[in-house]
Amino acid sequence: MSKRVPDFSKLRMNVSGRVLDPNDSAYESARQALIWNKRKPSRFPDVLVRPESVEDVASAVRFAKHNGLQVGIRSGGHSWTASFMRDGGVLLDMSAFDKLHIDATAKTATVGPAVKGAKLIEKLGELGLFFPAGHCDTVALGGYLLQGGFGWHSRRRGPACASVRSAQVVTADGEIVHVDAEHNADLFWAMRGAGPGFFGVVTEFELELYDRPPVLRFTAHAYHFELMDEIFPWLANTLPELSPDLECSALAKTDPETGKLSIQMRGVVLAESEDAATAALGVIDDCPMRKRAYARNHNLPITFAQLYSGMDKNYPPDMRIALDNAWSDARPDDLLPGIHAAVESMPNSPPTHFMLQPWGRSPNLRDMAFSFEANIFMIASTGWYDPADDDLHQGWVTDSMRRLEPKSLGIKLGDENLASRPARFMSPANFARLKRIRQAWDPAGLFHTYMALPDES
Repeated sequence: MSKRVPDFSKLRMNVSGRVLDPNDSAYESARQALIWNKRKPSRFPDVLVRPESVEDVASAVRFAKHNGLQVGIRSGGHSWTASFMRDGGVLLDMSAFDKLHIDATAKTATVGPAVKGAKLIEKLGELGLFFPAGHCDTVALGGYLLQGGFGWHSRRRGPACASVRSAQVVTADGEIVHVDAEHNADLFWAMRGAGPGFFGVVTEFELELYDRPPVLRFTAHAYHFELMDEIFPWLANTLPELSPDLECSALAKTDPETGKLSIQMRGVVLAESEDAATAALGVIDDCPMRKRAYARNHNLPITFAQLYSGMDKNYPPDMRIALDNAWSDARPDDLLPGIHAAVESMPNSPPTHFMLQPWGRSPNLRDMAFSFEANIFMIASTGWYDPADDDLHQGWVTDSMRRLEPKSLGIKLGDENLASRPARFMSPANFARLKRIRQAWDPAGLFHTYMALPDES
């Protein structure tokens, strides 16, 4: 039996923004433009809608419900798997929701889901304020805040979703509601951590802001690859000594200067004083291996614009991307066999790397869906150009983290690889609660949920 095609003319009448279905000549170019990297999945929504107002969003949701269509939401398109892009249904492109208003006196910001974190940091910096936005300047706040949000200074401030005060949400019934700790509190709880499985459309966030520490410093060491077995465990074991103002990592990757496999150790600190920055970076700058570094830059002044530019070099806009990640509380030495297997099978592509990062758990974490952190965070990341190499690179990130599963607690949403490797991303109790809240707010499953789920049995 052929599929019934809804009458999209009614949707066009009720939505002021762009509405494209596959019969429109602009549909395919618009569909591909919604995806951040060059790897475009063969998934085709029934209709692409670019709402321009919250009323447009509500109208589109009601249309979907009336016509038995599911709904996907795209904020900035940075999801490397394009989890928002599904076959069939309505895809809401929220790129017009880029409102940004800062109340410096109240230390709050009202932002749309399409606002880029880098822009927010820039505007706040002019006022001496700060928010822990994402590490890449192409990351919009919508998906970032929903999935938790690990960004600059998050070891001090916690996941960014913990700094969301309230939001405006369009529900599965097409109703526009306000959510915070006292109003629709269960939806507010779910919104902070549900990520791509959230069952509503957030059209506006209210954020808690912080004073911006005045000192931003950067340290970088480069070592020959043979030292990995010393550097990775040493760095992981420094966690108790690390200032929460410091974010540091070690990456196994090809050095663009030498063309050889290397270990790059880096640290970024946002501090209240020069002395505090020097003390925080001292853990790395005075590490036992420092005399064997073949390149060493320590405690250098840096700007957020420069940090974002450096991150962009790992993810050029014309590149195909794949990632996977893992949280772990294992002994660092016990992780080395899996890390070796990952690094030794790493594709020969300059942006490709395996990263280990000492992280730890946020103190006094608020009660919300987000519930997963650990002492060590690891990520396998790769980029390439030739579509013929898709299986090679996708297989590498998946296999690398699969080998580490016995030592892993689960994954971080945002860099997830759920379609290829389902893994836990929330505590079992929180995930069970999330399912109950979804049943209450979206019993018919109007909104797409996760691309795949782990076996919780």
